[in-house]
Amino acid sequence: MSALIEKDHRLRKSINKLRKSYDFVIIDCPPSLATLSVNAFFAADDVIIAVQTQPMALEAVSMIDETLYEVYSSRPDFPIVPYALPTMHDKLTTISSTVLEAINRKFNPNVFSPIHSNVKLKEASGYGKHILEYDPLCAGATDYRRLAKEVMAIYEREKEEGRRYIIRNS
Repeated sequence: MSALIEKDHRLRKSINKLRKSYDFVIIDCPPSLATLSVNAFFAADDVIIAVQTQPMALEAVSMIDETLYEVYSSRPDFPIVPYALPTMHDKLTTISSTVLEAINRKFNPNVFSPIHSNVKLKEASGYGKHILEYDPLCAGATDYRRLAKEVMAIYEREKEEGRRYIIRNS
C-alpha cells in the first residue's frame, strides 16, 4: 500500500491548482482500492464513502478503513473519520435497516441521510441520464437534493469556522 501512496501524487498536485477556482472537486471512484482510489484518498480533504445498506458492504468498508489509515499515516492533515452515504436503502427490509444502524454506529455523526433504492434511479442510469434530468420528482431525486443540502450545510459550517473545505467523492 505504501508504494501506491508514494507512487504518484499527480492527482493531488493537479487538484491543488484548482482550489482557488472551485468550491468542490468531486472524484467518483469505482468501488475498488486501485491506484485511482488511493490517489483520490490522498488528494482529498474529505471523503464520502457510498455504502450500500447490504451486509457485504460493511466488509468492504473495513478494507477502505485500512487504506484510509495508511493514507492518514502519511498525511497527518487527513480526516480521521470519513463521511458515509448509505445507498440502495430499502426501509422495508430488516437487513437493510440493520446495516443502516451499523453504518450509523460506525460513522456517527458523519452519516448523510440514505439514498433509498428506487427504480427510477436505475432507469436513469440505464438511459445515461442523471436523475434530475430523467425524473426530477421521483423519490430518488428527492434523496439526492437532500444530500446536496446536507453537503452544503457542512460546507457553510466549515467556511464559517474558517477551515479549508473541499469535498472529493471517493
